[in-house]
Amino acid sequence: MDTKELEKLFELKEKGIITEEQFNEKKKQILGFESDIESDIVDIPQLPKQGERLFNADYDKIFNSAQNVIKELNYTISNSNKNKGIIMFDTPQTWLSYGQTMLIQILKSKQSISVSIFGKCIAFQVFDWGEKKKITNKIFDYIEKNL
Repeated sequence: MDTKELEKLFELKEKGIITEEQFNEKKKQILGFESDIESDIVDIPQLPKQGERLFNADYDKIFNSAQNVIKELNYTISNSNKNKGIIMFDTPQTWLSYGQTMLIQILKSKQSISVSIFGKCIAFQVFDWGEKKKITNKIFDYIEKNL
């Protein structure tokens, strides 16, 4: 698998040339995934994607870093499955929101690791203060620092 092909696909999605669904389907084909990991977690279709990054590092190190940052931020892990690359967690209520339900999906290939983060507010909220994006960026920054 050529990482340049995956990066080009990501650029097409970012430019709006292809949809999120088209991107995910083609990404699975490129990476050689046959089963849909998302089918095991009921909430994924309702969780909007907050961000995605590619890493050229060890899968175990990325997975462990993701779990460590969640613990350091005092969030509650509700589901963690290393074999499926899934970590679900909840954030506490803050002055910005009633808390978030979030999910990290880690997909591996022979040459790179794709880390996607999904999230939604636990309760109805009139205004989005950008908390999910801030959490997403903290997680990505922590993973990058610990590689």
